[in-house]
Amino acid sequence: ADAKKKADAKKKAQQLAKQQAEAKAKQQAEARLQAEREAQAQAEAEELSALNDAFDSSLEEEMAYQASVTSAQAVASATAYVRDEVIQRWKRPPDARNGMYVEVMIRLVPTGEVVSVEVLGRDATDSLVASVKNAVLKVGRFDKLAELNTQLFEANFRKFRIRFRPEDLRL
Repeated sequence: ADAKKKADAKKKAQQLAKQQAEAKAKQQAEARLQAEREAQAQAEAEELSALNDAFDSSLEEEMAYQASVTSAQAVASATAYVRDEVIQRWKRPPDARNGMYVEVMIRLVPTGEVVSVEVLGRDATDSLVASVKNAVLKVGRFDKLAELNTQLFEANFRKFRIRFRPEDLRL
């Protein structure tokens, strides 16, 4: 009976050890699975973050590109406006000929008011030079330039060069 008790106790101890080993193995497997899930989730989160960063970066680049296109269009439009305003006030001197040119530096204040007109280069008669300077001074103020944002005005129209040729101007 004592041997049977010992055998039963040994059998129970073995079963208990087996159950504990199985439970421990199951726990380890679950822990491994949980660690794999966490690693997978972390990898997915990092990938998503990288995609978001790439998207944000490309969105910022697109916005910067659009802003530069818009700025370039605004500058081109404002330059055409300046040219048109001067041409409207220009009186062609009788000795003006095709091939002549007058390049001037126009200085403005943010209101668009002309501060000065300086001749930078020329291949023209004195009367053509004077007629271009007078036309710019007759404009007096480029109202539409006052509507530009400050950065655009300062970068492009505080002082700027413009070249006039008789063939570009109306008769």
